[in-house]
Amino acid sequence: MSTVAQFFALPPSQRDHIPAARIALSVAIPLLILLALDRTDLAIYAAFGAFTSIYARNEPIRDRSNTSHKLG
Repeated sequence: MSTVAQFFALPPSQRDHIPAARIALSVAIPLLILLALDRTDLAIYAAFGAFTSIYARNEPIRDRSNTSHKLG
């Protein structure tokens, strides 16, 4: 197989579609709500919040809500 063909080849799935769908929904739903409310000016904040929730989902709730020990 050529190098170009190897670059574009897709290996067997590792069930990556499940977290990918969860991530897509957690970003898309707030953005669609803002679009329906005609408040696209807030889209950057909704997207940032969605990504924050994705990457912080394994943190305990106390650590997510109390950031004062990390700041000072």
